[in-house]
Formats: sequence, C-alpha cells, structure tokens
Amino acid sequence: MEKAGLIESTSGVNGGYVLRKKMEDISFMDIINQPKEPEHCFKCKLQEDSKYLIHKVMAEAKNVMEMYLQDKKL
Repeated sequence: MEKAGLIESTSGVNGGYVLRKKMEDISFMDIINQPKEPEHCFKCKLQEDSKYLIHKVMAEAKNVMEMYLQDKKL
C-alpha cells in the first residue's frame, strides 16, 4: 500500500503508518487492489462474449461489485 501511495511509514518511537490521502479519497477497491491486482471471487475466466449465459451474468456481477466498491470510501 506504500508503493501505491496510500500510506507512508514514519520511524521512531511513535512511528508507524499514516494515510497519505484523505479517508474520503480512498476507496475499498483501492485497498483490495493492493499489493497486486485483485483476485476476483469468480474463479473461471469470465468472457463477456461467451455463448454461455452464466458467464455473461457473472461478468456483469463482477463489474457491478467493483463499481460499488470503488464508490465506497473509508
């Protein structure tokens, strides 16, 4: 999360981590995407152009969930 610019470390007796952005500027997707790309809860490789209805439905659900989490701030 430090590499992504979300937190920074401070050294010393009272050291630790502090947010580098305002809480209202950090989304849950920002957190989930760290330290790597998110592992989606849908394990199969979803294909928007798949002939199977389940792939289309699950791809849409994934997109809706990601947009929802992007809108939710700390």
